[in-house]
Amino acid sequence: MSLKKEIKWSAPEFEYIQKGVGWYWLTIIVAIILSALALWQENVLFAVFVVIAAILVLSWGKSYPKTVDFELNENGLAIGEQKTYSYGELKGFAIRQGYVDSELVEIVFQKKSRLSPYIKILASDQDMETIKDFLIQYLPEIEYEESLIEHIARILRF
Repeated sequence: MSLKKEIKWSAPEFEYIQKGVGWYWLTIIVAIILSALALWQENVLFAVFVVIAAILVLSWGKSYPKTVDFELNENGLAIGEQKTYSYGELKGFAIRQGYVDSELVEIVFQKKSRLSPYIKILASDQDMETIKDFLIQYLPEIEYEESLIEHIARILRF
């Protein structure tokens, strides 16, 4: 079996989850309650922060992902025209299943840099075996444990 010299695919930059009207109302209600508590405690700065945060969450919640082109080759990982990572910059990779009803799989690359230690990209579940076979030539497969923030984001369907 001859392995490919490069693999190219397109995928969304993040996994979009449809949010119902209830999600938006719940966000607004929580923001109102937190702002009221902050004002009751005479903490105007926190109340302003809550309002700004709620506006951002509502805005991000309705934004759709762009489609990004990915390429793996013997030099490393290319993400669109913007960024490339050589295998020398990476420690390993892990593969995680997306949401339950999703056909997407998340590939998590661990960087050697401590500042931003992970790169997460999406791929189709159908392409996963080919991608894994290709990556195993250059990087070890690692264990990846979801952080608390990522776990909370999944619960909140963000």
